[in-house]
Amino acid sequence: MSHRFDLDWAAARELRRAQDGVVTLQQLYRAGASWHDIERMVRRRELRRVHPGVYIDHTGPMTRRQRDWVAVLAAWPAALADESALPGGTVGMISIVVGPGRKVKVPVGVRVRRNEHREQRVQWQRSSPRIRVEHATVDVMSVRIRDGDVAAAFAALARVVQSRETTAERILAALQTRSRVSGRRLIEQMLTDVRDGICSVLERGFRDHVERPHVLPQPSPQHGTSATGAMTHQDVRYGRYSLVVELDGPRVPQLAAGP
Repeated sequence: MSHRFDLDWAAARELRRAQDGVVTLQQLYRAGASWHDIERMVRRRELRRVHPGVYIDHTGPMTRRQRDWVAVLAAWPAALADESALPGGTVGMISIVVGPGRKVKVPVGVRVRRNEHREQRVQWQRSSPRIRVEHATVDVMSVRIRDGDVAAAFAALARVVQSRETTAERILAALQTRSRVSGRRLIEQMLTDVRDGICSVLERGFRDHVERPHVLPQPSPQHGTSATGAMTHQDVRYGRYSLVVELDGPRVPQLAAGP
């Protein structure tokens, strides 16, 4: 007499935990389920098909992490790429990467690209698998520069470094392993800027469009201060002149005198 497969079995429970409740048909088979077991669980709403061969263990809206898993498992082996592999991910389109020459069917809202260097750049142990953040950052910056949006390229870099998931030095090291990158020289310049303390598009713009054209003295970027009673960082500080320039917000830079 055959047993009845249940989602609470240890193998299925581990799959659900590791993949945020998303499982594939093949994974369920390997865990011991039969086609009749799976159909029964779908009828009882223990499972829901969200893509051919991909299921989720509830009937409500999917979280972003679950949508990531569905995208990756629908094209398996695949990994998150571009903005989707960066800290925080993206709200809209999900980007994944697969090996060269593969034809895959993915859910609506998933963009696929193919890369022959995928194996060397993917962190398969991540939940969910994704291109290493250093390479994904280079990819995103390169596309932004190619599209003519230099400010967006630097903004992406600044967000990644501020997340503390990597550093400018590690991104530069990843860039140096790659032979063909659109906008390489500009990416290198931006990495140097971040390494030297420039942390936002506004700070970089202030340097390029105010400091350098007007031959201002070299400032001290991101200077730590406790003048407000708590430790904060001043965007640009000209210590010799007791002048601080704060660049936060959508308005034009404000100049404030002070220690």
